[in-house]
Amino acid sequence: MQFGGFGGYGVDGDGGNGADSTIFNAVSGLSPTSLSLTQTAKGGYAGGSLGGTPGTAGNGRSTLILTDVATGRFLGSVGASGGDGGNGSDTSAATRGGTAYAEASISAAAAIDLTVGAVGGGGGNAENAAAADGRSGDLGTVFAHSTTNQSVRVTGTVFGGKGGGSYGSGSAGNGADVSLVDAVDGATDSQLELIQIVTGGDSGDLYNRFDRPQSMAGTASSSLSKLTASESLNVITYSYGGNGGEHDSPSGFGSVGGAAASRTNATNTVGAALGEARTVAGRGGSGKGGSNAGKGGDATATASSSAGPGEVDSRSFSTATATGGAGGLMYYAPGAAGDGGNAVADAVATAASGKALLSATALAGGGSGGGTFAAFTEDVVAGNGGSSNAHATALGDFARAAQATASAGGGYGGWAGDLGSNGIGGDANAVATARLLSGGNSQAVASAGGGGIAATFGTQGYGIATAVSAAQGGGLSTTVSAAGTASGRSGQSDAEAVSFGGLFSSARATSRAAVAGSMELASRADVVARIEMAMAPDGGAVLGLEGGLTGSEAVAVVHALPHADAIRDILALSPDVSSGFAGRQVLAYAEMGGALALGPNRVAEKAASGAWTQSSNIALSLALPDGASSTDLLIGLLDFEAAGRGFDLLHFRVVGEGQTLLDESFSDVGSASVFFRDHFIQISQLAVGSDGLFDLSFLLDVTSSVAGSGFYFAMGLSTSAVPLPPAIGLLITALLTLTGWRVLTHRGP
Repeated sequence: MQFGGFGGYGVDGDGGNGADSTIFNAVSGLSPTSLSLTQTAKGGYAGGSLGGTPGTAGNGRSTLILTDVATGRFLGSVGASGGDGGNGSDTSAATRGGTAYAEASISAAAAIDLTVGAVGGGGGNAENAAAADGRSGDLGTVFAHSTTNQSVRVTGTVFGGKGGGSYGSGSAGNGADVSLVDAVDGATDSQLELIQIVTGGDSGDLYNRFDRPQSMAGTASSSLSKLTASESLNVITYSYGGNGGEHDSPSGFGSVGGAAASRTNATNTVGAALGEARTVAGRGGSGKGGSNAGKGGDATATASSSAGPGEVDSRSFSTATATGGAGGLMYYAPGAAGDGGNAVADAVATAASGKALLSATALAGGGSGGGTFAAFTEDVVAGNGGSSNAHATALGDFARAAQATASAGGGYGGWAGDLGSNGIGGDANAVATARLLSGGNSQAVASAGGGGIAATFGTQGYGIATAVSAAQGGGLSTTVSAAGTASGRSGQSDAEAVSFGGLFSSARATSRAAVAGSMELASRADVVARIEMAMAPDGGAVLGLEGGLTGSEAVAVVHALPHADAIRDILALSPDVSSGFAGRQVLAYAEMGGALALGPNRVAEKAASGAWTQSSNIALSLALPDGASSTDLLIGLLDFEAAGRGFDLLHFRVVGEGQTLLDESFSDVGSASVFFRDHFIQISQLAVGSDGLFDLSFLLDVTSSVAGSGFYFAMGLSTSAVPLPPAIGLLITALLTLTGWRVLTHRGP
């Protein structure tokens, strides 16, 4: 490690200069097992001045180039930092920090772990003159090559220098921006990991009683893309925005937090690929003495991965995480706290292999709005929470399984005390999509929560969640599921699951629930759509109302072609239904129902007055054997469960080929119990459509006005003209909706 000397402080004269520090290939070594080398250059700090000119900061530069290194494992660390700028006293303006430059190129017959970093110097402080800006670090070539194709890990890091503060009538300095694009690289046929990290400089604080503009926090941007043909590839980027400086002045604003952006692309034509992007934006600067606080910075993260076939299994995992900066605090009245920064996360995972596992995860969190401190008047305003958007997509032409998870959370609104105006929670939107074009299991999960506030009263944000899961060419073991959760003062949650191919031409389940809270009280809507194909006895899901669906606020679930062993025990409890089926295969098992405020996270006392209707719809389309012009519809209503009062009104209908086949309404559980428990229904001689399909719909409306009420039932379905595999088609649609403004939850088994 080499240090440049510090410059001296000048009184009625100039400050001394910091010395530069430059190193080139200053370290070396030999070891047959493990070799670790560290080389660091640090520029000297500039000397300050009272009455003169502060000195110039020293620069740091470090270079390490090694070839043909022979060892078992090589660990290298190369760093450079610039010295801080000189401080200016009284009317002397400060000077900027020194530059930093680091580079390394390593070629070794070994596993390699190389880290290269550069830290820019901070700007000097000032009193009655301008403080100085921070300086950014920079990287040259950062590269490692394992000539024996062992694992390679390369990390590049850059920090921006902090802006200087002002403590008199001067202005504060800006934090340094940092940006890297494809700054690190490596080569091996084995495991390759590339990491790129950037951090923007904090802006300087402003402490004076003069109206001066606030400085800017440093932004951070990191973009890294790699195409390779190796056993595995990990590409990771991190970006951290600089924090805003404090503003203590009769007017003006604290600094806005630095924005942060990361973009990652990992493409491997041979093996596994992982792409990860993470961002955290800077917080806004606080405001004092009458000035307003600064807004938190915005954050954006984008990650994509694409995997090759692999020899056994391949993985394509992408993760994007974005966190908006928190709004600055406001001290004393009057004034306003800063809003939280917005966040956007987008993750995409793809593959070109039928053996691949796909996973895309997007996490976005809006920054919290700033609160107020020691401001006991009505003329103070807390900051609003930042918005969030998360999008996750797992898409494979050829893949074994796909999972997409998107989670978005709006930032909390700030608290303004008992007298001021509280901030509004940030809105949230999450979309998860998982699609397979060659069969396999797919799952999509989306959750979006509008931000609340950090106190009892305030305004909730919106929440919108959408989950879509689809698989084509699925076989008997295919499972397709989608789940959405949304919360806030209003919004919507949607889930859709679709399966094509296998014994069934298609199967579809969709669900929707509205978020219906209030300005002060958040509500939540959970929805689940799930398709099980030919479930075996040990398939994991449990048929029957004891399987966990009761207690959910809305239910619409279908098991297509349930295995005979899985449904035998249920039929044994319903002798009339069992006799009616007379040994015929049960083509579908379904559970439907709804409730008001029954979920585990609901408080019945908070349910507002009024009646709400939960509606579920299951639609089936059967392709019957050639020549079948009609069929009998066999419905086995197996059992039910009721909670609390049950319902105010229950309406159940069956529609076949556009004609109403059954229409029943009930006003109490007693009358409904006779209909829905061990009740076999046969509707004879139903005409098949001109397209050769027999279309059916089952519709249920459950209306309740008393919290804690609910009603659920289970049924089995068949026909006299049983479809013959594999020429069988089944379209299943489970549609869940909510009218009114009370939240519903829909969960699968």
